[in-house]
Amino acid sequence: MLEAADVSNRGVWLQANNLDDLNALTPQMLAKDGLSLSNSANLSLLSSTFASGKPQAAGFNVPYAAFPMASSLAQALRPYPQFTNIAVDWAPKGNVWYNALQAKATMREWHGLYAQYAFTWQKELTTAESTQVNDVFNLPVQRAISGSSIPLVSAFMYNYHVPAIASNKLLRTLQRDWTLGGSFRYQSGLPILSPYATNNLQAVLPRNTSNTPTFADRVPGVPLFTNTVNCHCYDPSQTFILNPAAWTQPPAGQFGTAAPYYNDYRWQRQPTESMSLGRTFRIREKATLSVRAEFFNIFNRVFLSAPTSTNSSQTQVKAGANTVSGFGYINTAVTSIQVAGGAVPTVRNGQIVARIQF
Repeated sequence: MLEAADVSNRGVWLQANNLDDLNALTPQMLAKDGLSLSNSANLSLLSSTFASGKPQAAGFNVPYAAFPMASSLAQALRPYPQFTNIAVDWAPKGNVWYNALQAKATMREWHGLYAQYAFTWQKELTTAESTQVNDVFNLPVQRAISGSSIPLVSAFMYNYHVPAIASNKLLRTLQRDWTLGGSFRYQSGLPILSPYATNNLQAVLPRNTSNTPTFADRVPGVPLFTNTVNCHCYDPSQTFILNPAAWTQPPAGQFGTAAPYYNDYRWQRQPTESMSLGRTFRIREKATLSVRAEFFNIFNRVFLSAPTSTNSSQTQVKAGANTVSGFGYINTAVTSIQVAGGAVPTVRNGQIVARIQF
């Protein structure tokens, strides 16, 4: 049996608390005071403290008598200068878009064999992942692929009940009631977060510190990786897999132009492959004992942890031939299967399960 479907989903009013920043300083607010993020002298003034006397010399006063003199002019110009972060709950500003082709082929049990194959080609866009917000006052540009985006998924499973075909009674007893099973899932790697900018935007345009400061700019045409992440053609303990030349810093005081995630900026594919072997023993007419051995990561694949990726300007350090730290560093001491929401360490392992049914 073959099935195919076009599946679309549109979600609105999802909770996205960081899309509502009540105490953010904006370029429009600065303009009212004659300040611009494009002016280097203004940038220096905004980061200056009242203890330095520079804001007062430029005609600015503390917003209230007890305002800390060690605080900056940028802090004083915020809507509520007495606070840094103002928490927001239940802000219904998130949106999601989902479109997919979902196909499935099912073979009904035939001579003891049952099999099913499923394929999904999907795209997930969102503004609701509020932990990665570049500019809360320009929400249309926040729409990007999800950090959990997996555009291609291919899954196959089977279960085979070994038939008793021998004519000899003893051989039939030994042969029957065995089952073989398997589950195999192959999918795209999860996207890697774009590196943060290091232009110190937070100092001149303070916002909720749980929001992203801003992202570095992507350099068009420059490879994101120094090697193909899914090949076995490099030594991960001696290779910085990410290319720092693919990113550049935005000008001082400016928002970066990069999206949080890109379709072509993903970590390695990490399949899940499991198999089982079991048998059912008939104790008497109404009682059976089932014993099954289950094996996970059956081919003992090595899954590398995602590389260090938050700062493209971070110095790449080696000790001899081995990488130690820096942008693109892979910690080979940790192996994992990367899943949405985190990484699950794994090596080939198995378990035996027994069940009595009566």
